[in-house]
Formats: sequence, structure tokens, C-alpha cells
Amino acid sequence: MWTPHQRGEAALAIYAAAEADRRAQPHRYLLDPASVVEAVQARGGFAADDDGDWREGLDVYLASARDEGRLNALGLRNVASTAAGKLIARRAIAEALRAAPEIRRLRVDRPLFVIGGWRTGSTLLQRILAGSSEPSSLSSAATVVATSDAAVGVDEGQLDHLRSIGTDPQSIPQHLQV
Repeated sequence: MWTPHQRGEAALAIYAAAEADRRAQPHRYLLDPASVVEAVQARGGFAADDDGDWREGLDVYLASARDEGRLNALGLRNVASTAAGKLIARRAIAEALRAAPEIRRLRVDRPLFVIGGWRTGSTLLQRILAGSSEPSSLSSAATVVATSDAAVGVDEGQLDHLRSIGTDPQSIPQHLQV
């Protein structure tokens, strides 16, 4: 049976500080769609032609994390940040498609979607597929994930990881690197 590794003193201090912050400022740890939308607006907003078709999915995602995730303070902040990052990435994708409309004409014969809940192995599967010797369309999955994560900021450790799975960190805009 799997058991989590013991956290070191620094990690325990980080978790304790986050929990103390959650007690002092509980509003920062609510997983409500309005807070996520506000965070996106603060980082440049949505594409001009965004139709908001993502709203129901955001509601379900946040409700699932809130009601079923049993998350600590860091987990709650991570979920909110991830949701905002995906919406910011959506804007970036819309802008890229407007700048290069020929992308829409590319043919994808058999797309592969890796979808999974927390701690189900979906990231491991994506990494395995990204390292496959099959056609490069599989390695582009790493780029899509990297683009989504870049929207919330990518630090040097994450850049090292991107290099290790074959993604060119230069494809991430400099202003998103933290």
C-alpha cells in the first residue's frame, strides 16, 4: 500500500503558514467561480470573442475540488490558481488562432485526450506519451500542458521539468517565467 513520504521541516512550515493564512483570511481560500473570474480579469481578462461556454465546467470543477477534494490550504490555492491559469491559457490560444488562422485547417486524424482526476495517474500517462517515439503529435501534448501552466507562471524548476520531457522552454513567453 502506498504511503506518503514524510515532509521535512521546511515543508511543514509552509503548510502551517498556509493554514494560518487560511484562518486569518478565509475569503482567499474559497473556491468560487467569481474569485477565479476576478483573478483572470486582473491578469488581462478574457478574449474579446469569449462566449463564456466554460462557466458550467468551472462551476463543476471548483465544486468537485471544494466538496470532494479534502484539500489543505495549499491545495485550495493551487486549484484556484490552476483554474485561472487554464482560462488565461484559453485567451492565449484564442489570440494565437487569430494570429495564425491556418492552424484551424490542420487535420487531426485521431486525437488523444488524457483526462483524469487528482492523483489518478493522468500526468504520468501524459509524460509517458510525450516521451513516445510515435509521431510528434504526442509530444505536442506536453506543449499544451506547458502552455496552460505557463499562464500562471513557470519557475526554473518547472522549466527544468519541461526540458526533461522534451518541451522547448523558449516556447514559453518570458514574461510568464517567474
